[in-house]
Amino acid sequence: MLWPGNYDKKELTPLYERIFAKYKKADDRNIMMFEPGQFPDILPAVGLIANTGIVNNVGFTTPPGGEIGSSKHVLNDHHYCCQLSPSICAENGEPQKGTEEVCYEWAKKRIGVRNEDAKALGIPFILSEFGACMDSDDCAREITQVADISDDNLNGWAYWQFKTYKDLTTSAGDRSEGFYNLDGSIEVMKVKALARTYVQSAQGKIENMKFNSTTAEFTTEIKIDTSINAPTEIHALIGNSSVAWYPNGVDVHFQTPKALHGVDPQIKTHVEGSKIFVTVENKDYNGSSLKINVVPKKAEESQ
Repeated sequence: MLWPGNYDKKELTPLYERIFAKYKKADDRNIMMFEPGQFPDILPAVGLIANTGIVNNVGFTTPPGGEIGSSKHVLNDHHYCCQLSPSICAENGEPQKGTEEVCYEWAKKRIGVRNEDAKALGIPFILSEFGACMDSDDCAREITQVADISDDNLNGWAYWQFKTYKDLTTSAGDRSEGFYNLDGSIEVMKVKALARTYVQSAQGKIENMKFNSTTAEFTTEIKIDTSINAPTEIHALIGNSSVAWYPNGVDVHFQTPKALHGVDPQIKTHVEGSKIFVTVENKDYNGSSLKINVVPKKAEESQ
């Protein structure tokens, strides 16, 4: 029991705040990633909330040890559709056919709430773990749904896992949840779903982006900041590969604001490897939005 006057008040400092203080002491450049409790912040589908689940907001009113808008904090979370109900993954350990709609709505709710939490704290949000699935249509669908929703919210994500190594934490058993089969070959459906097109960095602020995993068409809008002396970089997997979305190359199109119709934005663009570089040089475009559209070339166009 703690009595007044005979304890160190530092011992009562919340754990996350103490950890962050150690981060800063070790190196002031360190960034702390913290997450909600997996339970009860997330409640599965039971009783009256069947097929929907509950996602509660995080309890933090400020980033632990920091202030609203901290540049040293990132909110993160994990997501698996299997958490919603045991029946969803009862067949093979991953969302089975027929669960597409409920899995989509569960992911939309969870990722949406966490993005709201991050905005309230003034910090970024990353989905730091999801997937954990085999090389199957079900796996590719799960990845695509989560990545589509993440694009809608403009949050980052990381798939679990890159490479199998004695993983005892999931339902993998003797199978591989990584990028590679046990013989070292690539798990094509999974890796292609993960290798989707996205903006890696922008000459300004990313306002939206969307990738169509059926047509491979990609669109994004960038609010241009011409004071940035660097291009927008778009990752687009181009080339003769089983996981490439653009085997014949890409065509890149632009749509400028009506208010600047007829004004040359002086766009420089080039493709290098699997990166598309786009730079707006006309200072009159500062603060305006540029829509960029990437589409796959047809075989006859690449000849």
